[in-house]
Amino acid sequence: MSKFSDIIKEIEKAESIAVFVHVNMDGDAVGSAFSFAKALKDYGKEARVVLNDNPPPYLRYFADEYVTGTDEVFDLAVALDCGDMARLGCCRAIFERAHRHICIDHHVSNEGYGDVNYIKAKASSTSEIVYELIMDLTGKISSRQAEQLYAGIITDTGGFKFSNTTPESFLYSAELLKCGADIGRVCIEIYECESLGKLKLKSRALDSLKLYSGGKISSVILTEKDFEETGTEFSDCEGFSEIGRSVDGVEAAFSVTVKNQVKVSLRSKSYVDVSRVAAHFGGGGHVRASGFTLPADTDVDKLTEEIVKMFEKEILEHENERSNSN
Repeated sequence: MSKFSDIIKEIEKAESIAVFVHVNMDGDAVGSAFSFAKALKDYGKEARVVLNDNPPPYLRYFADEYVTGTDEVFDLAVALDCGDMARLGCCRAIFERAHRHICIDHHVSNEGYGDVNYIKAKASSTSEIVYELIMDLTGKISSRQAEQLYAGIITDTGGFKFSNTTPESFLYSAELLKCGADIGRVCIEIYECESLGKLKLKSRALDSLKLYSGGKISSVILTEKDFEETGTEFSDCEGFSEIGRSVDGVEAAFSVTVKNQVKVSLRSKSYVDVSRVAAHFGGGGHVRASGFTLPADTDVDKLTEEIVKMFEKEILEHENERSNSN
């Protein structure tokens, strides 16, 4: 794995730098991208955030200036929180035509697609990594950057509830608070500004909840019709993948969202490695949180059956291992 010094050398050689994130951006993508772009500008570089589309409503507060398309050829392209180039979406071509490429990420499935790669799978979030990098690069973080980075850390750790939470998650959050982050404002923007349509969509998600394998597996499914009748967008179902996992007794959960494509989010509580299931379908992510995307014409019923069978296999293997160890 490359070092921060390798990244800084690339930054020093470049004049124009573009920062990219994955499609269907989340808090970690937005927070790390805009805070890093500001650090690059503080370092004297021409930096721009290039997005596939506009940030979802709950993240707009954390976004600064950005573009959704450009013909410019950048000296350096930096991909943040993006497990593979396919997840760059329509921005992939802009990323690829840059003269040099850097990939900074925390997804264990990331094999590295940059000229310089910094993959730290033990980090709770890319925002954790970017915090460290900014401190090496400029040694300072504004209150605005502090809020952006804090948003990235709390969303990717589920408010410090998920097993990917690290000691650094707390230590860096404390430092961000010292830098002036208004954590009350951050949490209001993320968790307490839901539209009526999103609440109605969440109700439909709850109504769709099903349990399998004696209550150890759960599913949530949202269709095109659900979005149409509630007047919502795909970004409105952010966090719904946690609904099934929150049920008592459930070990592995998945959500299927059908809107122009079929997006599947996989979650587990204690022992199921959902990244293995995601990899089977061409996706990736983390051990407890992964996902993949399939074409819109995918047979959701058959897909559901296949995911349930794979989860059941994972659960059975774990139970057999426990039995043999006893």
